[in-house]
Amino acid sequence: MEAIFSIFGFRLPPINTNAGPSEVAKWKRKPEVKDCFEGLFKKMNPKDKNSSIVLASVIDRALQNDHSNAELAYVLAICSTILNPNYAEIMCKKNIMKQKVKKFLKKINSQTGINYSDFEDNSYEEEESGNETEDEDDDV
Repeated sequence: MEAIFSIFGFRLPPINTNAGPSEVAKWKRKPEVKDCFEGLFKKMNPKDKNSSIVLASVIDRALQNDHSNAELAYVLAICSTILNPNYAEIMCKKNIMKQKVKKFLKKINSQTGINYSDFEDNSYEEEESGNETEDEDDDV
């Protein structure tokens, strides 16, 4: 999360990670947050045709050079959650995060491109009660 805020800097309004649902929803509705979410797939420097996209800079800042595909998938899952105006929370339930990581890991391993639509996707479901262990309910 720190990498996202450091890349976007002053353009991204601050939010308390312990904020309640109504405060998070209000924050995610801000035009600046939406612009940053959409900006993940834009070039860092639009005038430079060789410029990397913002998401690549977030990944570089969050991970060491020698990282696993699973670590990369985890960073992508976090990026697809924190700024996503279609997801009402900042933090994900552990089982939803596992689904997101699995999806991104599959795309990485098959060398399928990651698209903006993958970040908008909110088709993850929480496991039905009775199927969860106590720690699977935790936020990550």
